[in-house]
Amino acid sequence: MAMHGIPLDLTMKANRNQLNMYWEIVRREEKQRFNMQASATGLGVWGDGKK
Repeated sequence: MAMHGIPLDLTMKANRNQLNMYWEIVRREEKQRFNMQASATGLGVWGDGKK
């Protein structure tokens, strides 16, 4: 999780519930990043639809 931006000292001392919470944060961030990249790609390929 440290490679996703969660500090190593937090993950080393975390219990199971805290690790699950951190993983959920990482998962949501990755999903949001994917949606933004897909939107930007669509905008670049098809344009904004305005003429």
